[in-house]
Amino acid sequence: MDLQELSGFLSWARGHASLATAWLAAAPASGGSPRPLAPDFAHARYGTWSPHAEKILFVGERESDGSQSSLDWYVVGVGGGEPVRTGAVEVLRGAGVKGVPIPGAWTRDGGAVVFATYDQGASNVWQLAISPVTGRVAGQPVWLTFGTAIERTPAVSSSGSVVFTSFAENVDIWRLPLDAATGLASGASEQVTDSAANDRLSNTSDDGQTVAFVSSRTGQDEVWTRDVPSGDDRQITHVNAPLALNPRSARLSRDGSTVAVARGVSEMPGIDLVPLAGGPASPFCDDCAAGDWSPDGRRLVVLRGSPTRLVVRDVGSGREKELAAHSEWNLFQPRFSPDGRWIVFHTTNNPSLRQIYVVPAFSDGPVPTNAWVQIVPDFGVHPSWAPDGSAVYHFSLRDGAFCAWLQPLDPATKRPIGPPRAVQHLHHPGLRAAGAAGATNHVAAGYLYVTLAASSANIWMLQP
Repeated sequence: MDLQELSGFLSWARGHASLATAWLAAAPASGGSPRPLAPDFAHARYGTWSPHAEKILFVGERESDGSQSSLDWYVVGVGGGEPVRTGAVEVLRGAGVKGVPIPGAWTRDGGAVVFATYDQGASNVWQLAISPVTGRVAGQPVWLTFGTAIERTPAVSSSGSVVFTSFAENVDIWRLPLDAATGLASGASEQVTDSAANDRLSNTSDDGQTVAFVSSRTGQDEVWTRDVPSGDDRQITHVNAPLALNPRSARLSRDGSTVAVARGVSEMPGIDLVPLAGGPASPFCDDCAAGDWSPDGRRLVVLRGSPTRLVVRDVGSGREKELAAHSEWNLFQPRFSPDGRWIVFHTTNNPSLRQIYVVPAFSDGPVPTNAWVQIVPDFGVHPSWAPDGSAVYHFSLRDGAFCAWLQPLDPATKRPIGPPRAVQHLHHPGLRAAGAAGATNHVAAGYLYVTLAASSANIWMLQP
């Protein structure tokens, strides 16, 4: 591809930036302009060639109207045209396969696709028949491996052998030392927790002495805290306690004295406040989820409704004031600024686009959407403030992987200044912020705390 051809493709991609975060295109191996495929999809990725290079199978989703998901496997001709929805996701869910499996490769005859499941626990290699004529699913999924390991990324050789990766993954909390002048990573990653279970960061106290996290150490998710200097861990919730049924998340107050624990099994659980010094938990609100504590500990910003909206609730009186809402977007991960005057959050604009905005924490009523200050327009999730409020840390897919970035802000208006800067690239498959880890993060006491997944792997082969 020459510079002119590349420029043309990038111009097309920029023109579709509001519609998609992943595009599918085909380019001649001998050179020539890339040809976009499935251009009207919200995202199209994991393209897999058919044996004779006539068709491409991919995972895609169109712009959703909110009534029914279009997330599925699709087949499109290499020359373009209307993609055919295979119906794979519905068939696989009917067979008890969780999530949206990623297609690995077509079989030699082009009549089936091998794929792997993507559960957090054990995952295996399967095969699903796809009609070469209609492009639709033509049978039930067949199990090819039965191990208890994590088996993924299958491929098919010309002889019909199936090779796949078997790997072990462990999720823990890590931290990156930050340069005081630049805000960027200034040293190697340091591991904070080290257990065989999944430890997922919630947040830390402002002084960095206490970390709140959710762990599966007891066989199910519970809220824990860690005293960072000593390394001592303490279990906060117990799944059989009446006020802590199936806790999903937690948010530690700035002074480290209280944990707001999400409880319940509904889509929008309630919140209990748990004093770390001892004493019973007290109910705080129902049908809500914890967002963040104000610096003075007198307010919590919580999530309510669907689409989720942001509401500031007074801890003492229980009075509430709606802060921000959107008719179609969910608003997630609200965070008070260090001075308590602003709140940053990320949105779910469409199936694959996330953006970050800032609004004043105090107003006469809900902040209208046209007054939101846009911080990250391309893709950004899980915002956290720099200690002086001069920038927002976040995770983004802008370079192809979930990496940590820093967006500098104007001190007065909180509008972005210049382009975002990479804090730490996490492209190495052995340590990444994806999969079971998610992209949770928090900044405190000179460190960026993150949840990362460490993995090791071997390659195996199935003979035909």
